[in-house]
This record gives sequence, structure tokens and C-alpha cells, in this order.
Amino acid sequence: MYGVIAETLENDGQVSFISTGNSMLPTIRNRQDTIHLVKPGRPLKKGDVIFYRRDNGKFVLHRIVGKNREGYILRGDNQRDKEYGIRPDQVIALLVKIEQDGRVINCDSPSFRLKGRLMIEYKTLKEMYSRILEKKNNRKGNNL
Repeated sequence: MYGVIAETLENDGQVSFISTGNSMLPTIRNRQDTIHLVKPGRPLKKGDVIFYRRDNGKFVLHRIVGKNREGYILRGDNQRDKEYGIRPDQVIALLVKIEQDGRVINCDSPSFRLKGRLMIEYKTLKEMYSRILEKKNNRKGNNL
């Protein structure tokens, strides 16, 4: 699969295929949406959705939620856990548009970027709230 994608990106500048998986719900739906990818032509930033290859060989499409010294921090919109340390050499392509129900969603549009930002912030707030509840519950348990 990688060879075909890399060759198509190199020759045509873009590759498109029907998405598979549920990790990017509700943004991208399993086997219903066509995703369009290009080789990154600019520095990647928080909120970008990238197609990358894990060290185990698995291909993944997730959103950049941050960056640190080890690399990018990624998470699927439908996932709780973050993935750390994704190196730039693992990045294959950048999501530029999605075909969904007969319409085209431009991933650089202000509405798409805002939706991505809200998704990131919502998950961050949800994580913080869960940690607060966990600490509160731990304190209650210690007082028994």
C-alpha cells in the first residue's frame, strides 16, 4: 500500500481513497467519505490531520494536537488517548479535503480549522475534568 500511495503522491501530487476506521469520527466516517491527501508543502501545525506510518508499519490518519521534543502528539477525534513521538519522517501526507455526502470540505477552511480546534480543546477539558474527579474520589477513599 505504501508504495502505491508514495508513487501516486510523487507523480500526481495527490492521492484519494475511501476512508476506513472509526478513529476520526465524526469528522471522517468509516467507508463513507473520500479523503484527499497531498505531500505537506508547509510546516505542519496543531489541528492538521496527517496520514502517517507507525513504526510497526500501520497507516493512520489522526489530528495533530501538539508537539514536543520527541515529535508530534496525535489523537483521533474519536479517541481518548494521545500518541506521542511521531517523527516528521513518519509523515506521509496532509489531509486537504474530504468528500462527504456530495459536498467537499476544504481542510484549510476557517470552519474546518475551528471545528478541529474545538475538538482538541473539548478533549483537553474532558481530560482535565476526569483527572479532577479522580483526585476527588481518591481523597474521599482516603478519608474512609
